[in-house]
Parts: sequence; structure tokens; C-alpha cells
Amino acid sequence: MKSCFTSKLTLACLAMMACGLLCAAETVSPASSISSKAVSFGDHDIGTTATQSLLATNNSDVPVNLVVIISGPNAGDVPGDFSWTSSCLSKVAPKASCQIDVAFNPMEIGKDKGDGEERKANLTVSNDRGEIAEQTLLSGKAFQNLGISPEVLEFEGQVGSASGVGRNVRLTNYTSSVINSITVSTTGDFTENHAGCSMPLTPGGSCGILVTFSPKQAGRSSGSLTIAANLSNLGKLPRSIALNGKGLNHCELPRFSFHNWGSQLVLIISGLYFLGLVLVRWHMIAKPARAQLVAEIEAVRSRAVAETSGCPDTPELIERLARIHFLLDVAEYPFKYKEFPINTEAQGRKAPPMPVVPPWYSVTTRFFNALFWTRGQELAGWGLAHEAELQLVALLPLEVVRARLETAEQELRQMNTPLASSLADKVRDTLNSGEAFIVERATQLLQQFQQLAKQMSAQDAARQAWVAGLGPRLLNALQQFSDWAEKIVGVATTLGECNSRLQSCPKAAVTSQAIDSDLRGLSDPPQLPNEYGALLIEIRDFVARLRDAIKQIPDPNDPAVTLDGCNKLTSCLVALGNEAGILAKKLKDSIPTNQAEVYQRLLVVCKAQGLLFSLMTQSTTPSPANALLRDLLASLQAQNELVQKINQAAASGIAADFANCRDLVLQLANIPPLPSDLTTRIENLLRGEAPAPLARWRAVLVEALGLIYESTDNDFSQLASWHNKMMWLVGIALLFMFALAVTLGNAIFLLLGAVGGLLSRLTRTTEAADVPNDYGATWGSLFLSPLTGALSAWGGILLIILGVKLNILGAALNLDWCNPYEPVSLAIALLFGFLERLFDNVTGQLQDKLLKSGSSSPSPATASPASPTPAPKIISISPASASIGNEVQLTVRGANFQRGAVASVTKDTGDPSPAKLDFTDATLVLVTCTPSGAKPFTATVTIANPDKQVATGKLAVTANT
Repeated sequence: MKSCFTSKLTLACLAMMACGLLCAAETVSPASSISSKAVSFGDHDIGTTATQSLLATNNSDVPVNLVVIISGPNAGDVPGDFSWTSSCLSKVAPKASCQIDVAFNPMEIGKDKGDGEERKANLTVSNDRGEIAEQTLLSGKAFQNLGISPEVLEFEGQVGSASGVGRNVRLTNYTSSVINSITVSTTGDFTENHAGCSMPLTPGGSCGILVTFSPKQAGRSSGSLTIAANLSNLGKLPRSIALNGKGLNHCELPRFSFHNWGSQLVLIISGLYFLGLVLVRWHMIAKPARAQLVAEIEAVRSRAVAETSGCPDTPELIERLARIHFLLDVAEYPFKYKEFPINTEAQGRKAPPMPVVPPWYSVTTRFFNALFWTRGQELAGWGLAHEAELQLVALLPLEVVRARLETAEQELRQMNTPLASSLADKVRDTLNSGEAFIVERATQLLQQFQQLAKQMSAQDAARQAWVAGLGPRLLNALQQFSDWAEKIVGVATTLGECNSRLQSCPKAAVTSQAIDSDLRGLSDPPQLPNEYGALLIEIRDFVARLRDAIKQIPDPNDPAVTLDGCNKLTSCLVALGNEAGILAKKLKDSIPTNQAEVYQRLLVVCKAQGLLFSLMTQSTTPSPANALLRDLLASLQAQNELVQKINQAAASGIAADFANCRDLVLQLANIPPLPSDLTTRIENLLRGEAPAPLARWRAVLVEALGLIYESTDNDFSQLASWHNKMMWLVGIALLFMFALAVTLGNAIFLLLGAVGGLLSRLTRTTEAADVPNDYGATWGSLFLSPLTGALSAWGGILLIILGVKLNILGAALNLDWCNPYEPVSLAIALLFGFLERLFDNVTGQLQDKLLKSGSSSPSPATASPASPTPAPKIISISPASASIGNEVQLTVRGANFQRGAVASVTKDTGDPSPAKLDFTDATLVLVTCTPSGAKPFTATVTIANPDKQVATGKLAVTANT
């Protein structure tokens, strides 16, 4: 029996195993699966979110892309209650899983009566091959309630018990009913103001509640905000959010560290600002100013050369010009030359030796000039250039001195100082006197005559022209006599033939006799080249011998003449003719080829001397120089007449050929030179001291220019001093800004103030119509404006906080030093930087308040606390009634209204109506509202100032007819 039972049991087990294998063979696993077939989110208020996670697994042997779909009555379509997110659905590896986050966020307001409303949907996961996994049922219950966002409110650290910066809480009506009123309460060191939450609140509507943190002691502080509404169909009431804050004895200051990005930013900005300032000063201010000085120095140097080009080269003039150029070299050295001494010998002038400067000194000097640029070199350069101009006055001619005095008079009057005006009057009196002009004019005429005489006098020019014209005539005469001699061939055989030859000789030699008179006509022959002069002497001797030989020619009718004697005389004349041919050949090679040029030079000298004589004749006013001028004219009377005749002949074209005025030239050449005593008097006058009137003019000009240059140099020195102080202020301001930023924090105020200061200066610069040339002084305000704005903004915020504490400024400016990133604080910081006088106005109000309270405060024993800000007061409301359902604007008159006040209109049943307040001034506000209700009632108009003090008034609301 036992063995039989065992056999049957074994057979049964085998049968069951076979059935299991068969069933397993017929079951096919899905391509993908989900970790849960149902997900319940439980109970949640509308507007809140709950999240759960699912795992979708790829059961296939190849990577697939998973697709997630939510379907059903409350699916993820807008507005949907269920939604999902995932980041791993692409290319899921075989047997791998992907997490899908599913959220339940009921938004649609249903018909909940207090027990909640079921929300369901199906989540399906499929792959890109169309294979669908098992579905997951999503479910949750949505309750109508009030939505509050955020759920936790965190406040920054707050110093003291004063009201800090508020935070807004958003309240949303997620119910199907209209909320007519709410009850709001806070715990802990927190206060709320829901005056801006206008009622009634329709389904889906939102409003804001202001929560303020006012810690009473240091340390962490926690509390809550609770909101309740009188609705019976709400699920979970009341609604509450957590409030957290921290009370501080003082602001938590940032710890200084070079690894702190704030410290690094302040350091980098300060360094870049200073570096940019140095680069801008050197390239946009220093270099143009230095180039302007170099240009002025070169202009003075050019004037010194140009104005003295017509003066005699006396040792005094050379020495004075050397000193002027030396001063200009010293002034120009720092800007053009790398090292001294300057090679003055290459420039054709002498100057005292300069000390040799080491090369490294020049390099370091240039580096420190670029870094600091104190303008000391420019000050020295302008002083030296002006001193050179003052020394140049002694060399200026009359016309230049007079013109410069006229300009100096106008510049002195523009200075408008007693000393300058007095000196301008002196210049005017000096200019009105014409004596100096007359004396200087005569002196200039004498100088011109002396220069003309040194170059070439009219006598010398006439002698050279006479000799140049004599050469061709000599050559012609010698050639004619030589030609006659060549015609005489052999000895005459008869006395008649011999006499005929002798009679033709005087016709050929007559020209030579005329030339002999020309050669002897010059009383003082000019200096000629040795070869040409010796030849003329030889020709003169030949002409003398020829003249003696011609005198021996007998009368043809003389019976005493024999044939032999006649032939001997003919042979003598023929020998002289052969000698004339030799002399003619020599003369032809030695005659100057520039005969026309010599003659034209004579005409130029005559024209210049004629013009000079005309000017001398016009200067007739008595003076020492003019007396000498008259003596000179008397001595040159005969010469002047011949010069005028030659000029007239040249003007009429008669003197186009030298032969037409040869006699005039010979007469001019033979006029004796000036007396030596007259020449000596002229030289003594020109080399002596300047005439007293001209010296007076120059002295007055030096005095005027000295005063003008002193004024300009003082102005430039003051500008340079201001610019140097500006650089010191910039450096100190950057240093203090960095110290404030790393020790007391709130560097954002410094940054915004700097931006405001820059904006202010940019707007003023673009609007400026005329910017004077002040050697870069206007750049000082550009450099200092951002720094002034930064420090004004940083300190102005502190003064605003103090003003609020002292009840000088309104509560709307209640700033929190520990919360610098509030928009109001940032805007005020920008405003302090932009408006330079705002800081002064705030300090002025604080000063008046502190001085007034200090002078009127009683003794400590009888001191009383400061009176609070007066409460608002409503005197009248116009109109006094309104209609239900019609918008009305109420003009509320009273006293002590503050900017930032809010208004509300409340029914006699306690239900508030929305109201808008427009602030006009402390005595007038405008309230706009639309009363609602079913029957007439009396409403209460409430005006609440920011300091929580209120005023109320009555308004009759009638039915809409």
C-alpha cells in the first residue's frame, strides 16, 4: 500500500510539473513593464502639488525609445490634474529601467461640497515599435480651498525692531464660491497687511498680502501666517504658511578675502578705473597739451629768426638770439630730445653747455610723467617760452611792436583787473604818440640804404655796367684796325699808292681813339679780374701808341714826304695792326659773357635806390635820425638825379640797350662816394641805442606781455594744481571705496552710484554747446563724477535710514541696510549718484532737524519723548452718496494723508468692497470704488497711512435707479 501510494504521488507531481511547463510555454512576457499598476496621491487641495515616481523597464533584447501617455477624464491636457517628467526615455538599454516622475496638481475648480472630488487618469508606457506595456491607474482627491504661495516665507537678517522689507504672499480662491471677506493672523515677530487684497474674491481670482518681519531680539525667529474664510464648503481650513527670519544686532558683514568674488570685483574695478584714468590722462590730455607747448616753442623760434632777418649781424644781436634759442631749447628738451647737450653748433648758433643727463634718468622720468603727470614740465616750458618772447621784443621792428601793443591792449582789457586796465590805458597813450614811429621809420630807411650800399652802390653798379659794355666796343675797334693791316700787302712802289694806304688808316683807327677816351673816362675804375684788367691796361697802352703813330701821318700834299719815309710809317702802322689782331683775339676770349645781366643789375639797383630816395624825401619831420637822413639826401642829390633819369629811360623802354644810356651810366660811375664823416654818422646811429620813443614802446610792450603771461601762467598753474589734487582725490576715493566695500559691505550701492554719476556727466557733456580749451581741466569732473556718485549713494542710503528714524522723511523710504538688493534701495542709490545735490539736500534736512532739536530740547530731567506722526483725518467726502453697481470717484479732503496710503470701503455688514486710492497731497486723496449689494446701506470709507494710522468717514449707498 505504501509503495503504491508513493508511485501515485510521484505520477501526480510529474503531471503537475508538465502542466506548469506547458503554461509557461504559452505565457509571453510584455516588451516593457511599469513598477506599479496603481498610484494613489490621496487628498490634496486645489493648487497644491504631490509627486511620486515609477520605473518603466525595457524587457526586450534591443534598446528602445519609451513613450509616456496620460489619458482619461483628468489627463494631462490643459488644464490637467496629472503630469509627468522624465529625462531617460531615449534609447533605454535592454533590461534597463527609466524613472518617471508623476505629479498630481489639481487646478480646475469642481463641484466639491466639502468631501473632495475624485480625479483619475491612466498612464501608458509604450516603445517606438508599437508595443504597449501595462497601464497604471492614477488617482487622487481634490479639495476646494484657498491657495497660498509660497508655502514657506524666508526673510533676510533684520537689524532692530524697525519694520524691514516686506514680502508678498499670493492668495488664490480655488473654490466655486465668491469670498467676501477673509481673516488673516500672524504669530511671532511678523505683521501682515491685507488691505491690498480686494474683496470680493471671485472663483480663480488672486490677491496679495504683505508680510513684514520686525524682530524684537537677535536670533532665529519663526512664526506663521493663517488665512481663513467664512465658507462652509471648504475642505481644509484654515490655511497656514511658515514664516522664518533672523534678528540681528548688526548686519552680517562680508568677510574680506581675496578669494571672495565680491572683494575681487571691487579690487578689479578700482584698479581698472585708475589704470583707465592714467591712460586717458596721458594720451588724451597730456600729449595734446605737450604738443601744443612744443608748437608754441617752435613758433617763437621761427618768429625770432624771421623778425631779425633784416637786422645787421652785430655781436649784440647774435648773443641775444643765442640766449633766446637757449631758453627755447631748455623748454623743449623734455618733449623732443632724449638727452643733452643739444648740438647747437650744427644749428649755426652758440649756447652755454648743458649738463649731460644719464639715459636711465630720461626713461624713469618719462615713466613717472605718464603715471602721475604733475604738469611741472609744462609749467616750466611755458615760463621759458614766455621769457624768450619777452627778450625777443628788443629785436622787433616798429610795425611789429605797434601791432603787438594793439593786441596786448585788448587782452589787458579782457582781463578786467585794475592793474590790467591801468596798463591798457598806458598802452593806448603810448600808441597815440607818433614820434616813435617817425624815428623808427627814419632809422629803417638808413638801415635799408646801408644794406643797399653794402651789397652794391649805384656807382659800383654803373662802373661794372660801363666796363661790361666797353669790351665789345674794344673788340670791334681792334678787329677793324687788324683788318686794315691785313689788307696792306708788300711795299708801295709809288708815293701816291703809299699816301692812299696811310689815308685809309685813320678811318680804321678812329674807333680806337674813341675807346681811348672811354678808357680814360673812369676816374676810379672798378675792381676787375686780374686777366681782364691786365688786358685792358695792355689795350690802353696799345691805343696810346696807336694814337702817337696816327699823329705822324703826313699831309698828302706835303712835298717833303718821300716814298721811303711813307713806306716806313706804313710798316709801323701795319705792325700795330698785327698787334691789334693779337689783342683782339685775347679780348675775345676774356670778355665777360653776362653783359646783359650786369646791365640788368644796374637797373635793379637804380630802381631800388630811386624808391628809397622817394621814401627818404617823404620823411621830413624833425628828429636826429631825420636830420641825418636829410644830410644823406643832400649828398646824394646828383646821384639821385642820374638814377631817376636811368629809371625813366628804363620805364620808357629807351634803356633796353645799354648803348642808349651810356653817357648817363658813365656820369653815375664817376660820381664821388659819400663823405666818410656821413658814413660814420650813419653807422653810429644804427649801432647805437634805439631811439627813446621806440625804446619806450618796447618797454611798455614787455610790461604788458609780462602781465598777460603772468596771468595765463597763474591760470595754468592753478589748473595744474587742481588736476593734481583731483588725482589725489581719485586715489583716496578709490582706496576708501575699497575699504568700505570689504569692511561694511553693500558694494552694490557704490556700483550703482558710480553708474548714476557717469550718466549725469554724460548727459551734461552731450548737452554742452561750448567746451573751452582749459588744458584738460574739464576732464576732472568726468573723472570725479563716478566716484562722487558712488560715495554719495553709499552714504545717502545711510542718511535716508537716519531720516526715517528721525521722522524727517516719509515711511515710504523705510529702507533696510541689511537688504541692499531691494529695487527701492537700488533706485535711490542710482538717484543719489545721478543728482549731485540730492546728498546736500538730505544732509541739509538732517542738519536742520538735529540743530533744531538740539536747541529746543529741554533739560534731561524734563525731557519728553518725541511726538508721534499725526494721524490722518477725514473732513469731507464728495459726493456724499453713491449708487449700487456704479463706479464712483470720491474726493476725500482732510489732513495728514501720506504717500503710500491705501483705502477700503466696507459695508455695514462688514463686507469690504474693492477701492483704489490716488494720492494728491497731504490734504486731498481720490478714492475710486464700485459699491455692491442688494439693498441700500451705509458704507465706511477707511484711509490707512503706511504707519498703520487710519481715518474713517461715512458714505450713503443707494439703490441703482
